[in-house]
Amino acid sequence: MSAEQEEHPETKREARGSPRRRIALFSITIFLLAAIAATLVLLLLDRTKPVPNVMGLTRVVAEQKIKAAGLKASFAYKYPHSTGKEKVIEQTPSAGKRDKNVHTIKVVLTDREMEAAVQQASQAIGQANAALQEAQALGIDTADLAQPMQNAQAKLDGAKSAGDCVGQSDSACYWANIVLNAINTKKQAYAVQQERNNQIAACRAAMYAAARESSASNLSISIDSISMNADCTYATAAVHGTFTSGPRSGTNVETAKIIAERQGDRWVVLDFGTGI
Repeated sequence: MSAEQEEHPETKREARGSPRRRIALFSITIFLLAAIAATLVLLLLDRTKPVPNVMGLTRVVAEQKIKAAGLKASFAYKYPHSTGKEKVIEQTPSAGKRDKNVHTIKVVLTDREMEAAVQQASQAIGQANAALQEAQALGIDTADLAQPMQNAQAKLDGAKSAGDCVGQSDSACYWANIVLNAINTKKQAYAVQQERNNQIAACRAAMYAAARESSASNLSISIDSISMNADCTYATAAVHGTFTSGPRSGTNVETAKIIAERQGDRWVVLDFGTGI
């Protein structure tokens, strides 16, 4: 390279330190500082705070913490009405979450005693309803139990204390148990009556068989009524016959008394008077 082409060291230093280069470096520096400053400002102005932890707190304290974080609170209970003793058992979103789109914290509170009482009352009412349906399916009259059933549901719906749910008087469980006890009594009576009806039918069949065997073949036998004792072991009935043919056709004969006794699983006719 010729001496004319070779750049003098002083010339290089002048080029590096030229006003244009210094202005460019200054501009870049200003830009970087401005970017850093803007980032800091955004961080300072960013009001997104982490979701506070309100688990185990009362409603009042939880609401204070949520409001302090610049958020709103939505409260729900695990039963119809608040008792004032509830504590937070669930929160959504969970504690520590940062999201500028989160504005409301959903909080679920419960009072364990109240929660257990509500569950117990709900189960009692469910059992009472099931018993009612079963009784009605059998044809048992349950109209007198409509009001107690309504009372039970109303006490549960309006419960403000455990006593409203499981108290010994005028509580949801109290009224549900009244319904259950009444249905059990009705079902027992129904079962007794069904057994009595079955025994009357069996006794009637035995009486008919004995009457036909002891009477003329041209008689139509009728049993007017059966009187049976309480434990369904002894019965009497009035029997009469009507001639179906012959010169006395259509004529009724004298009514006779028939007596039967249950022996094990069968009815045995003991006396048919003089027959008819």
